[in-house]
Amino acid sequence: MKSGYLWLATQGGGLNRLDPCKGTVERLSKNERDPFGLESDFVKAILMRRTGDIWVASQDQGLQLYDRGAKSLYQDRYPLQEHEESRDRLAL
Repeated sequence: MKSGYLWLATQGGGLNRLDPCKGTVERLSKNERDPFGLESDFVKAILMRRTGDIWVASQDQGLQLYDRGAKSLYQDRYPLQEHEESRDRLAL
């Protein structure tokens, strides 16, 4: 919880961000009209990078990177091995 938020992956409910201080939940879900939105509501795994950005692995649409600063999700277009960081590991 680097930012104070708790991120929750769901099977059909997208990606949820819980703010325990405020008692609020923000839901990121699939939106066909948003090119920078979540590709699938079936999120299998999440991993926060040291930068605070979050890798989001879906059941059916692959890997996306959530840019916290831009509040946007980007579809991964490269093989997973190219994204390994020196101390972070991502396994699906």
